[in-house]
Amino acid sequence: FFPSSFPSSFLNDKLLRAFGCVPRAEGSCGARLAAIAAAIWAASKSSAATPPLPPPPACCCFRPGVRGADGIGAAPAPEEEEAPLALAPAAAPAPALCAAPAAPLAAVRRSVGREEAAAERAAAASACVAAAAEEEDEEVDEAKMTIRQLSRRAKVDPDLLDKIVARMRNSDIVVDKYKLDITVEKISCLRGTEWLNSELLGFFLEWWVERIGAGSETRMPKDWAKPKCYFTNTYFFMKLSGEGDKTATGYNYDAVKRWTRKVKVFECDKMIIPINANNTHWFMALIDMINKTIETFDSMNGRHDKVHTNLLRYLEDEHKERKIEGVFNPAEWEMKTHQDSPRQLNCSDCGVFSSLFCCYLATETDFDFSQDDIPLIRKWIAQMIYKIGEADGQVAVPGLCNA
Repeated sequence: FFPSSFPSSFLNDKLLRAFGCVPRAEGSCGARLAAIAAAIWAASKSSAATPPLPPPPACCCFRPGVRGADGIGAAPAPEEEEAPLALAPAAAPAPALCAAPAAPLAAVRRSVGREEAAAERAAAASACVAAAAEEEDEEVDEAKMTIRQLSRRAKVDPDLLDKIVARMRNSDIVVDKYKLDITVEKISCLRGTEWLNSELLGFFLEWWVERIGAGSETRMPKDWAKPKCYFTNTYFFMKLSGEGDKTATGYNYDAVKRWTRKVKVFECDKMIIPINANNTHWFMALIDMINKTIETFDSMNGRHDKVHTNLLRYLEDEHKERKIEGVFNPAEWEMKTHQDSPRQLNCSDCGVFSSLFCCYLATETDFDFSQDDIPLIRKWIAQMIYKIGEADGQVAVPGLCNA
């Protein structure tokens, strides 16, 4: 039905809307629109006034303003048999194209494209305004804010990381705190979709520990902290399981028993354990002392039975080493693998998800984040770290943050 050069991609509901019609039946790019398409094509090639459109073929039905979920049109219900309807004008006034001399199809495409782009920009702007209004309307104590809420309410400089990398050397210090020195090279892992390194993740968790009064290293949780959580460092489980140690044959309690000699882990409510599996993937484990559960949270939905086994052995050995009263009964403990936690949609954000799991579980807060929030959270973490170094007079080049 069509000339060989006919651009069939134009034969869709947008073009039909330009002529005041909306297709109702599926398959609108088939023979049912042949006559109409031919008329449109002929009109675009001629400088004369637009010829009248032929009536639709017997298999074609149109109705103004009817649109299906597939973006083309909804077929009539199978029990209905309707006579074909003539072309009818849409509810909105028909474009001038219907009455004026025909414009070339390229002009029609540009017009439709401009209107669609303008509508998308307006919708995006409205969504941003609505989200900002929603955030402003929520009255949340800053001390109780989640990471997502903190990042969304902050004024984040989106170019700060690029400026840090451009203006400073890789070896320059950004901040030195929590026995961790964060250099430009280390903080740059927050750019784009790079993997988080242990130092950066550890620094962020230590900042959160300080914020909520949790314990870490040789410190017990603060008396006012609820729940009372103890965070291990990012190397704890690697040492416990013998990873990276050529002399170890597997589980090795002796490698970590000194790390908690000043900490009464059985007097804590929770033990938060970030885990780097073979230096390829971050996830985390939670030991709930109150409910006697050992749980794992993985943004790629992995199972970690070995982690459950090793942590249960650790509790048994720790109970014995610290001479805790009573008998430790492994049968009382339940192992859980959570498969409903937020999922990452790439291969690089596991470190961010793992750190967020740690922060939220330590405050018994429901997960409110998704993959869509990660780019902003990355920028917010970088800005938070830079401002700590700037306030302490440690950052090599201050004044780079515009927020």
